[in-house]
Amino acid sequence: MERFITSETNPRIVKKVGHIDVSNNEELQENAEIISKETGVPFGQVYASRYINQWIKIENEWYYRKVKRPFYVANELLGEVISQYFGLDTVHYQIIRLLEDNCEIYEIMSKNICNPNAIFKKPSDFRDFQYYHELEVLDNLHSLCKSESEHQLLLSDIKKLFIRDFYVSQNDRNEYNFMFRIDEDGIRLAPLFDYERSFNPTAPKEYFNPYGSTTPKKYYNFMGSIDMDNEKTICRLRDDEEFQRLLYLIMYAKMKLLIQCVEDNHRIIMPSDYKEIYLNHDKEMKKIIRESNVLR
Repeated sequence: MERFITSETNPRIVKKVGHIDVSNNEELQENAEIISKETGVPFGQVYASRYINQWIKIENEWYYRKVKRPFYVANELLGEVISQYFGLDTVHYQIIRLLEDNCEIYEIMSKNICNPNAIFKKPSDFRDFQYYHELEVLDNLHSLCKSESEHQLLLSDIKKLFIRDFYVSQNDRNEYNFMFRIDEDGIRLAPLFDYERSFNPTAPKEYFNPYGSTTPKKYYNFMGSIDMDNEKTICRLRDDEEFQRLLYLIMYAKMKLLIQCVEDNHRIIMPSDYKEIYLNHDKEMKKIIRESNVLR
């Protein structure tokens, strides 16, 4: 993380006191119930022992810490900007200087994206989001919505998610890495989070221990996939106005400016080798789209 820091970086100073003993099931469950009740995050996602100590309460507000390798941190910060570029609601990261156990380290954290006044569910909680191929899930969402306008908003959310993640070769959009929000206005994609395993196909091996089969031409998540070698998928993308608009957003994207936004937002300097990875990946994805005949 220190590779990013400049003399102008002004991280928030946070003191962390104590850890939850994950080997103590009673303590683990009690604390998970408290965090879930106060944040609105589903209990099952808080209860996972490897994550519960990432939650930190500051002035009655809950935050989630990301403790990862430097390239993961870069992906998280850039991922937020890219989500905004595609019109998706997202977590907002801030750099912190964490004081813990007489140690001082730089990390990033995001303010809780859920709230107790709405219901948040993972996609596997809905049969309408399960067991589809390619983009078939988009044809089966009417039953989740109260009106056609709500249905169109949900469709737009999911299309943006697919294209945004395809662009960055997101390798970990599993059922726990995105949620849906249900409130009086209906169902929508919850603010997006967890961007660390992006740009995988072009990243140096020392940064990743990849899993799954994501390649630049194919992206998949829990609900479906985009495969630029699949003629059926290409036809669907060509025939859909929203998909065309989103694909052209990739073609018009200026990766240098997106990186500059990250540097300006946080007053950091992105390492030059990371910048090269992002710029090369952007060129590769544009080339794939051009050669796929997916654009009208």
